[in-house]
Amino acid sequence: LDFRQGILQLTFTEPMDGSYFIVPNFELRNYDSGNCGGVSVCYPLTGSSGLTFDECDTIVTLTLNSEDFNNIISNPNLAANITTTYLYVYSWSVRDVNYNYNQPVEQIRAWKVI
Repeated sequence: LDFRQGILQLTFTEPMDGSYFIVPNFELRNYDSGNCGGVSVCYPLTGSSGLTFDECDTIVTLTLNSEDFNNIISNPNLAANITTTYLYVYSWSVRDVNYNYNQPVEQIRAWKVI
């Protein structure tokens, strides 16, 4: 997550299908598991202003749209530091080039953002 450039860069272990990326199913959180509410902050992305892939399709760069960028940086409890920033991706949100979808939400925890 790079606020200077307004991007979220994701690294995968295999090539991803660029035609199937449901960005509104991505959620920034200040905790790694559990439900939103109370001191737990969740922010579902509304979309993106662009997706780019490296030559191997394993590094995906999502450019935050202005609404998401402004809402994230204006919330002091969200993406405040590296130890409390997580990305939660709901199941069936991304798939690789072999049409394998990301794991069901019950089997994974939020990804640590660095």
